[in-house]
Amino acid sequence: MFSFLIQRVPWQRLFKFVIIGGSALAIDTGMYFLLTRYGGVYYLVARTCSIGVAIFWNFSFNRYWTFEATEGKATQQFMRFLIVIGLTSL
Repeated sequence: MFSFLIQRVPWQRLFKFVIIGGSALAIDTGMYFLLTRYGGVYYLVARTCSIGVAIFWNFSFNRYWTFEATEGKATQQFMRFLIVIGLTSL
């Protein structure tokens, strides 16, 4: 039943996507922990910084490693990426 789907999924790209997502989660969590626990940074400021770095990491590495994108302007794509994240986070 799902053999059609399994044959069409680019498994290598999916694996890379999952690795980048997991590493972004680790960066976000680790940076937040370090900033609040050892840096003495207010939790809302620490959260803003940690999620900002994780979002940038996620976009950059997915663009260049997972999807190997070379076309288009990265800054415009990043702005669209932020809009989508903002809308889906509401």
